[in-house]
Amino acid sequence: MKKLFLGLAVTGFLVASCTGDYKCDCVTSGQTWTAVTYTKVKKKDAQDDCSSRETTYQIADPSTTCSISDN
Repeated sequence: MKKLFLGLAVTGFLVASCTGDYKCDCVTSGQTWTAVTYTKVKKKDAQDDCSSRETTYQIADPSTTCSISDN
Protein backbone atom coordinates (compact mmCIF):
# COMPACT_ATOMS: atom_id res chain seq x y z
CA MET A 1 0.00 0.00 0.00
CA LYS A 2 2.84 2.39 0.84
CA LYS A 3 4.50 1.68 -2.51
CA LEU A 4 1.26 2.41 -4.35
CA PHE A 5 0.81 5.70 -2.49
CA LEU A 6 4.42 6.70 -3.11
CA GLY A 7 4.08 5.85 -6.80
CA LEU A 8 0.93 7.93 -7.11
CA ALA A 9 2.52 10.84 -5.26
CA VAL A 10 5.59 10.82 -7.51
CA THR A 11 3.44 10.58 -10.64
CA GLY A 12 1.27 13.46 -9.45
CA PHE A 13 4.31 15.60 -8.75
CA LEU A 14 5.80 14.91 -12.17
CA VAL A 15 2.57 15.74 -13.97
CA ALA A 16 2.09 18.93 -11.96
CA SER A 17 5.66 20.08 -12.54
CA CYS A 18 5.34 19.66 -16.31
CA THR A 19 2.67 22.31 -16.65
CA GLY A 20 2.18 25.79 -15.35
CA ASP A 21 0.40 29.09 -15.78
CA TYR A 22 1.99 31.65 -18.08
CA LYS A 23 1.10 34.81 -19.92
CA CYS A 24 2.20 36.22 -23.24
CA ASP A 25 3.13 39.88 -22.73
CA CYS A 26 3.65 42.05 -25.78
CA VAL A 27 5.11 45.52 -26.26
CA THR A 28 3.92 47.73 -29.10
CA SER A 29 5.02 51.35 -29.42
CA GLY A 30 6.03 51.43 -25.75
CA GLN A 31 2.70 50.02 -24.54
CA THR A 32 2.82 46.68 -22.70
CA TRP A 33 -0.23 44.43 -22.80
CA THR A 34 -1.09 40.80 -22.12
CA ALA A 35 -2.08 39.05 -25.33
CA VAL A 36 -3.19 35.79 -23.71
CA THR A 37 -3.04 33.90 -20.42
CA TYR A 38 -2.24 30.17 -20.48
CA THR A 39 -3.44 27.85 -17.73
CA LYS A 40 -1.92 24.43 -17.01
CA VAL A 41 0.15 24.21 -20.18
CA LYS A 42 3.73 23.19 -20.90
CA LYS A 43 6.08 26.16 -21.09
CA LYS A 44 7.27 25.12 -24.56
CA ASP A 45 3.67 25.14 -25.86
CA ALA A 46 3.07 28.59 -24.38
CA GLN A 47 6.34 29.88 -25.89
CA ASP A 48 5.44 28.50 -29.32
CA ASP A 49 1.99 30.11 -29.27
CA CYS A 50 3.35 33.43 -27.98
CA SER A 51 5.98 33.47 -30.72
CA SER A 52 3.28 32.82 -33.32
CA ARG A 53 1.22 35.70 -31.94
CA GLU A 54 4.27 37.97 -32.08
CA THR A 55 4.71 37.16 -35.78
CA THR A 56 1.05 37.95 -36.43
CA TYR A 57 1.14 41.24 -34.49
CA GLN A 58 4.31 42.30 -36.33
CA ILE A 59 2.29 42.47 -39.55
CA ALA A 60 0.54 45.55 -38.15
CA ASP A 61 3.56 46.91 -36.23
CA PRO A 62 7.00 45.43 -36.97
CA SER A 63 8.39 46.73 -33.67
CA THR A 64 6.06 44.49 -31.61
CA THR A 65 7.81 41.99 -29.33
CA CYS A 66 6.17 39.30 -27.19
CA SER A 67 7.55 37.09 -24.43
CA ILE A 68 6.37 34.53 -21.90
CA SER A 69 6.28 35.23 -18.18
CA ASP A 70 5.01 33.29 -15.17
CA ASN A 71 1.46 34.13 -14.26
